[in-house]
Amino acid sequence: HTCTFRTPDYILSSVLDWRPGEMGAQVLSWQAGLSADAVVFTTFPAKVSGGSPGYWRGTASNPRIAQYQNVLIALYRQPRFPRLGEIQRYQWTHAWFPEAAFDETCRRGHWIFGRKNHGYIALFSLNPMHPVTEGEFAHTELIAEGPKNAWICEMAQEADWPSFSAFADSLSAATVTGDINKLCYASPSIGSMVFGWKIPFTVAGRDVPLHSPMRYDNPFVHATRDDRRIEITAQGLSYVLDFDKY
Repeated sequence: HTCTFRTPDYILSSVLDWRPGEMGAQVLSWQAGLSADAVVFTTFPAKVSGGSPGYWRGTASNPRIAQYQNVLIALYRQPRFPRLGEIQRYQWTHAWFPEAAFDETCRRGHWIFGRKNHGYIALFSLNPMHPVTEGEFAHTELIAEGPKNAWICEMAQEADWPSFSAFADSLSAATVTGDINKLCYASPSIGSMVFGWKIPFTVAGRDVPLHSPMRYDNPFVHATRDDRRIEITAQGLSYVLDFDKY
């Protein structure tokens, strides 16, 4: 069950509530993009025999993810026992945030913000995070210590805010309470969001399902997972996939 929210200035994609806590050898659970280089994501680094998952490739523990439009919450929890082939346990989650790829960045407490052209991104870590300033990943990596953590990503367009500074001011003042069992976030753009490792995802008090019967649900095509006939339409044109006929 994947979700993508796209505007002319950014894209936010994720796989929803997919095997949380399991090892993901070649998994990228979510990604935000504002350009080819201004890309942001988080993982739980691992070191296993065979090399996958690794420090950036894959994840030692899949997050439980919820996304609603331009806002995403990723919850991480380290497995209780070592996995087969696991050589080393890192005691942190981390984010890829290449500062040089952005036109402007700033940090406010547990938040880091970036602007690329007309797109904005805000990334929050429940655990305090610190930037890596030396070595191979200097100024591209943010580390948040602890075997459990919650990351929040919220994105926006320049037209939605008076300025990049106003965007950063508003989000850094937003209330975030709880832990990975029940996290409450007062998003300036969406409203109250509640999510946890074992509880449903709610937005403004309404349940938002993470598992949909729809296979495709977007402006071009709407089809359930069992549909044998799928029609795709765009710009006055249509294309039909009829699996019973052909």
